[in-house]
Amino acid sequence: MDFCNYYPCSNGYFNTYEFVLGKFLAGFFLILIGLGATAIHFITLASVGTNVDYGAIFSGYLGLALMGAMYTAVGTYASSVTDNQVVAFIIGVFLVLVFYMLDKTLVFVPHSIAGIIQFLAVDYHLSNISRGVIDSRNLIYFFSVIGFFIFLTIQTLEVRRWK
Repeated sequence: MDFCNYYPCSNGYFNTYEFVLGKFLAGFFLILIGLGATAIHFITLASVGTNVDYGAIFSGYLGLALMGAMYTAVGTYASSVTDNQVVAFIIGVFLVLVFYMLDKTLVFVPHSIAGIIQFLAVDYHLSNISRGVIDSRNLIYFFSVIGFFIFLTIQTLEVRRWK
């Protein structure tokens, strides 16, 4: 799955990070298009004349976009681990399910590590942003998880390239 040797460009070959970022951005823009399609609900709500909290709606869309970007990065990593699309889908769904279920398993873990597991859960950060509170801790969480999985994807492809 090394595209660097197959697609020449004007300055030689494409780098691995360009392919990874291209795949990530394509998936992320697809999610943004899906979120944009739900804007009809906002337009309808605003046109009816009800009291709309624009800040909460904006932050809710921002939180969903960040969560979608995070899940896209996880899926991009899952697709870099294997050549089989079905196996990549199963790995991606499992990793996304782990991040989603971390918040739900807090009753089963000791109190000493419950705070760490809660901080790793995506629902904790999404619920903070959805209430209208855009905190730097939540933004750092999403951007660091996105960066971590993009970094892992690049490293995985580089290792496979040199095998």
